[in-house]
Amino acid sequence: MVRCLLLIVTLPLIFLAQSAQSTNQKHGKTTQPPQTAPIKTAGLLNGTGWVSFPEMGRGMYIAGVRDSILATAVIKQQPPQANQIDWADSFTVEDYEKELDAFYKDRENIRIPVVLAIWHITVKFKGHRTKQELESLLLELRELISEAK
Repeated sequence: MVRCLLLIVTLPLIFLAQSAQSTNQKHGKTTQPPQTAPIKTAGLLNGTGWVSFPEMGRGMYIAGVRDSILATAVIKQQPPQANQIDWADSFTVEDYEKELDAFYKDRENIRIPVVLAIWHITVKFKGHRTKQELESLLLELRELISEAK
């Protein structure tokens, strides 16, 4: 059931991203330099894929991730509690979008999948970790994906 719901949420996002990229190419619009790296790491959209999205696609992708997180809580038939949801309360899709843009400006983060970057940003937004702890988590993410294809 959860996998089915995730497919329902993610398939339109993938279609939207591919459609927007195709439209931009047809009209000669580019939002980035030509891709030199794969857009996925371990099968998940990464920073290269993120920067290739048009702005509207970025917000929709984040909203899809947020909806998936909330839907998972609902499917478990538990009322979602703020401390159980991997989304920072009172932060908007736009807040996450700005933070992701900044996150991927550091080229060392470019292979980190977007969903893991969103998790890292959520930890940051919740404010329960020191700057040093956040840096340590980021180093762990980089190490985790260093061997992934």
